[in-house]
Amino acid sequence: MGEGWGNGERAMEHATTHCSSGELNFQSPPKKAVGGWKAVKYILGNETFEKLASMSLVANLVLYLHTKYNLDNVVSADVFNIWSGSCNVAPLLGAYLADTHMGKFYTLLYSSIASLLGMGVLTLTASLHELTPPACNGQAQCEQTQCMAEACPLCGSGIAPLTGVVYIQTNISWVVGFAIPAGCFAISIVIFLLGQKLYIRVKPQGSTFGDLLKVIVAAFRKCSTKTSGQSLYDAPSIGPESEQTTLAHRERFKFLDKAAAIVDLNELDNNGKPKNGWRLCSVQQVEQLKSVIALLPVWLSGIGCFIGMQQMSSFGIFQAIQTNKKIGNKFEIPPAWMGLTPMIALSIWIIIYESIYIPRMQKRNNDESGRLTMETRFKIGIVMSILCMVVAGLTEMKRRNSALENRSFESPITVALLVPQFALSGLIEAFAAIALLELLTTQWPKNMRTFAGAVFFLSLSIASYCTSILVNIVKKLTGLNGNTSWMGGNDLNKNRLDYYYYCIAGLGVINLLYFQLIARHFLNAVDHDHSRITSNGDEERQ
Repeated sequence: MGEGWGNGERAMEHATTHCSSGELNFQSPPKKAVGGWKAVKYILGNETFEKLASMSLVANLVLYLHTKYNLDNVVSADVFNIWSGSCNVAPLLGAYLADTHMGKFYTLLYSSIASLLGMGVLTLTASLHELTPPACNGQAQCEQTQCMAEACPLCGSGIAPLTGVVYIQTNISWVVGFAIPAGCFAISIVIFLLGQKLYIRVKPQGSTFGDLLKVIVAAFRKCSTKTSGQSLYDAPSIGPESEQTTLAHRERFKFLDKAAAIVDLNELDNNGKPKNGWRLCSVQQVEQLKSVIALLPVWLSGIGCFIGMQQMSSFGIFQAIQTNKKIGNKFEIPPAWMGLTPMIALSIWIIIYESIYIPRMQKRNNDESGRLTMETRFKIGIVMSILCMVVAGLTEMKRRNSALENRSFESPITVALLVPQFALSGLIEAFAAIALLELLTTQWPKNMRTFAGAVFFLSLSIASYCTSILVNIVKKLTGLNGNTSWMGGNDLNKNRLDYYYYCIAGLGVINLLYFQLIARHFLNAVDHDHSRITSNGDEERQ
C-alpha cells in the first residue's frame, strides 16, 4: 500500500507473502507437527511488531525531513516519494530471490535484518548533530545538510505508531521516536526466528520472472514460424503439488504461441524435454505470460488511482502543519496523526461491507456471494480518487484564504477540516487497492502468488515515482516567464496547492474514461478466463 500503504499497503503485504506463498500450511502435515496455527502465532507476533516499527517511520518521515533537515515542501515530497517508490519496487527483487535462490524463509529473514539496519541508520541521523543542519528558527532561507538520511525498504501499517510513537517523535525526541521502532523491529525478527521449526519451507522452484522472459525471447526467435499445424510443447506444471495449476490454452496473443511451437524434434532431448529453455517453452509458461498481459490495462488504471492516494502522505501533512491543531490550551495534534483517518475510514467501510451490505445483498438477491463486482469496485475507487483531489483542492483554497486574511502562517481553521480528504484517501485503498491485490492473487495461478504480490507493490512504486515527476513538472511549468510557481518553498500560503490537486483530479477523470472504454473489457475477459483455472493440475473444460 514501502511506505506504500501509509497510502495503501496495509496488512495485506505479509498476508499475501506468508499465507499464500507456501510458507504456512493449515492442513495437517503427514510427518511433523509443523505449519498450521502453531506457526501462525509467531507470524502474528512478527507482524504486530513489524507494523508498529515500519509505520512509525512512514507516518512522520515527511515531517522529519521538513523540520530536521530544513527541506522545502517539494524537496521533502520528492525524497519521500522516491523513498516510497524504492521501497515498493524492492519486492520484485525479493520475489526473484525467494523463488530461485534463497527460499521464502531466508528472504524474509535477511530483508528484515536489512530493514532493521536501515532503521538503525535513521536513528543515528537524528542523534548525531554532524548529520543535521542548524535549526531553521523561521528564517526565509534555511541551511541544509549535505548528508541525506538513507531510508530502508520498509512497508507497513498500524494505528498505535500513529498515536504514541508519532507523538514522541514530534513533541519529545526524534532519537527516542526512531529508536522505539528499531527496537520493535528487532523484537519482530526474534519472534519470527522462534517459530522457525514450525514453518513449512518450500525449496526454490524457479522464478516466474525467468519463465516470462524466456517466453518473450523464444517467441521473437521464432517470429517467422507459423504455429498453425505445429505441435505445441506442453509439460506438466512444476512446483509444489499444493501450488500446481493448469491453465487452459487460449487463442489470445497468438504470437506468443510461437515460443511453444516444436519446429524441429531436435529441440527436445532424449527425455522429451527442451534442450534450450530460451528457444522452446511449455504451453503453461506461455499462458502465464498471456495472463499477465491480460491484466496490464487494469493494472495501469490502478496506478492512476494510487497517484491521488499518495498525495495525503506528503502534501496532506503539509496542509496539516499550517492549520490550527490545538485542542484546548495546551495539547496540539501532531500533523502525522492525520494518517489515522484513512485507516479508520478503511476499517469502517470493511465493517459496513462485511457485516451489513453483503448479508443484505445475499438475502435480497438470493446470491451466495453478495459482493460488489470487481468492475464496480474499480470504478468506485477511481471516482474516490477524483473526489479526494477535488475535496483536497477546495479545502486547501479555504485554508489558504483564511491564513492570508489573518496574515498568519497557520490558518485559524481547525485541522479537522482535512478529515474528509484523508478519509477519501482511505476509501481509494478500500476499493481500488484491495481490488487490484485481490485480482492479481486470485486470477493468476497459485505458483505466481509471490510474483503477484511483487507486481502489486510495483504499482505503488510507479505511482510514487509518477508523483515526484508530476510535482516537478508542475513546479517548472508554472514558474516559466517569471510567474510565481504553484509549488516550492516552505509556506503553502505562497503556493497554489489547490491547483495542483485539481490537475491530479483531471488525470483521474482521464483514468475513469480509460477504464470505462478500455480496461474494463480486459477485466471481463480475465473473469471469464478464471473460470477455466482449477487447482492441482485439473483442467475444467467448458
